[in-house]
Amino acid sequence: MLELIRNFAAAEDGIVTVDWVWMTAACVALGLSATLVLSGGMNDLSGELQGSLLASNPDTEGFATFVGRTPDTPDTPETPAEPETPETPEG
Repeated sequence: MLELIRNFAAAEDGIVTVDWVWMTAACVALGLSATLVLSGGMNDLSGELQGSLLASNPDTEGFATFVGRTPDTPDTPETPAEPETPETPEG
């Protein structure tokens, strides 16, 4: 019986598997801890973004004013005028 325990303690066949299990567990723990640390800040940031988006008026703020659109501007563009034909020299 004592010989069986000595052989089991000296065997190194499964040690690589044990190493992989510990390294995988460490990677999972690192990922979970990073998620826990970053999730609070992301929730705060997304809440601020949601608040600013809900408070803004897209007709009077942002890109609409950048391109010159106002609440009085129609949604469809006006029909463009006919292009002028260039004058041809007579002769």
